[in-house]
Amino acid sequence: VIASMSHYEDGSMLEFHLGIRHDKVEGIAFPYTGGLKDFSGQSMTLMVPVARLIEREHWRFLVEDRKDIEKAVHELGRVLQQRAFALLDRFSRLEALNSWYNETPGKPLTWVHNQHHRCLRGATIARLSHSKQFEACCAAYAALLSELKAPDHIRERFHRIVNFLKTYSEN
Repeated sequence: VIASMSHYEDGSMLEFHLGIRHDKVEGIAFPYTGGLKDFSGQSMTLMVPVARLIEREHWRFLVEDRKDIEKAVHELGRVLQQRAFALLDRFSRLEALNSWYNETPGKPLTWVHNQHHRCLRGATIARLSHSKQFEACCAAYAALLSELKAPDHIRERFHRIVNFLKTYSEN
């Protein structure tokens, strides 16, 4: 569970995300994202805003004091019990992530903020899952990056990771 807080004059807004990290996926994909090296250990394979999980546009809490934080945490506990633990359990398995990430590789995923990174991680997940659809996923992701008008450096990183994954072996 990732809590993020934005501070304003009249208080702070507290928002929650759920994160799942697969070390093998992140070990391969993160260097190609262009993210800061110091944050590689904190990168997430999937990070879902709780608002999207409960099908709301926003799910934020105005926090002015400790009582407000306690209320927010109580609400979070309710959501964790009702929906989030099942999601975290499901996507802790690489096979489930492969199905979700790569079922429709030519279309953006609603829970993912950065579609460019989705393509990198999706290709990595397909390879690590030994998916027979690896080549098709990579082709669909290349097309999606073009459709999204991804900058040249992103497309070049994608092609580099795909070339790496084609020869990758876990041995």
